[in-house]
Amino acid sequence: MEKSAAKTSGKLIFLGLPIGNLGDCTQRLMDSLKHGKNFAVEDTRSFLDFLQKLEISKEGKQITSWHDQSERDRSQWILTRLESGETVYFASEAGSPSVSDPGYDLVNILRSSQVDFELDSYPGPTSVIHALELSELPPIPFHFHGFFPRQNSGKESLTREMGRAPGTHIFFESPHRIVASLNWIREHWNREQVVVVRELTKKFQSVYKLKHFEKVEELENIERGELVILYHVGGESKDEKYYSSKELKGWAEDFFQSKKDKKSMAQLLALLTSDTPKECYRKLVTSGEDQS
Repeated sequence: MEKSAAKTSGKLIFLGLPIGNLGDCTQRLMDSLKHGKNFAVEDTRSFLDFLQKLEISKEGKQITSWHDQSERDRSQWILTRLESGETVYFASEAGSPSVSDPGYDLVNILRSSQVDFELDSYPGPTSVIHALELSELPPIPFHFHGFFPRQNSGKESLTREMGRAPGTHIFFESPHRIVASLNWIREHWNREQVVVVRELTKKFQSVYKLKHFEKVEELENIERGELVILYHVGGESKDEKYYSSKELKGWAEDFFQSKKDKKSMAQLLALLTSDTPKECYRKLVTSGEDQS
């Protein structure tokens, strides 16, 4: 018989912190920081600096670290307090604890325990929405992907996926990779639809539309601060064709039922590429000669 979760009045609350401007602190956030007792945070040092800037005392507060490299044992500190019916506040370094931050992993670990608890969120500024508004790109639909892929294979796979998903696609990127990423984007994507936003809500907030720049190096201070890349896909790509798994399976079955020679293979490959059957056949023959 499955054991039921122990019922408690414990509560886990996600705190949305400012992403750069202290003036964006909400009233609920301020009340939680002033009167809250238990805090699990991604980085204790930055959290204590944050409290100091707000002139909030750390006295009487219990503060522990929890990040995505934390071991499950580190969650016991939180579970013990939830099981006792207490409230625990969780915060990442900035923004929402679950958007490219460890909040999602934490909840999954806590839910796997036998301790029941209530989950709530006090939202704050988010760079995803703020960047979308500043970009002047169509806002609906939009797709958030986290950090831009590092490897070319990941970038190429992403490009194919976006061809099936019209809308504005949003990515985070780090300062030391931004130039290389944007150079790749300029080569493979339509630069008329690319916008980069940096240092959101901060003093040097900047918006760059790639269509206004001949070279990525012309983007002033682009290798500094927090960066968001936005790219709008207006519809199905004219350069690539996409097929359903049912279509692909049907064509594969037709191939296996045929003579399965190079000519049949060329007919199948022509369906999947922009080449003619004749061109595909020539490539197959040439490939065979190269291997002989």
